[in-house]
Amino acid sequence: MQTVATLTEIAAHLDELLRAPAFHDFGPNGVQVPGREDVATVVTGVSAQRALFERALDEEADAVLVHHGLFWRGAPPALDRAARLGDAWLAGPYAKAEDLAGQVRLYRESCENHGTNPLVMAVRRDIHVGSDDADARRVSEPVVAAGYRGLNPDVLIIGGPERVADEFRRLAEMGFTDVLVRHLADDQADVLASFERLAEVRALVADA
Repeated sequence: MQTVATLTEIAAHLDELLRAPAFHDFGPNGVQVPGREDVATVVTGVSAQRALFERALDEEADAVLVHHGLFWRGAPPALDRAARLGDAWLAGPYAKAEDLAGQVRLYRESCENHGTNPLVMAVRRDIHVGSDDADARRVSEPVVAAGYRGLNPDVLIIGGPERVADEFRRLAEMGFTDVLVRHLADDQADVLASFERLAEVRALVADA
């Protein structure tokens, strides 16, 4: 027989354990979308997104617990604060291209309003550079299929040097000056090979 706790009990325990009310966060902490009150199975992930919810359905979960929730009340103020106080901005790895474009627009508007001129606009991306597109898919598909870090596959950059360079150029066209990468391969040899091929990617985007 499965042990069942109530959603109310779980939320109260996590609020106490994590001291959630003590922090003013960019999103509302706690229960954002109430579901079943009796909870026997919980699925956890980094970010609330479709792939995670589909996995939760497959597992017949009663609740989903994530670090980054569905609702964000402070993203524009955070961009405004970065424009006002800093000389650089680092965009996280979770936003898709169309979302990044909107964030860039808001950040630039805030910089203009505050009379600041950022030196660096960087973005984090999880990548794998294969010898060609087929090799990149061979390495990455099992990792992505396993739910890589809870990220939406659409935000990953996977391909041969030319394809990865094209994606980096798209980011440069948005206004990003730097791309911080994390290699998604599990095997160390594949990670090192991806690192080595970044030299070719860098040469291809030298004029970006």
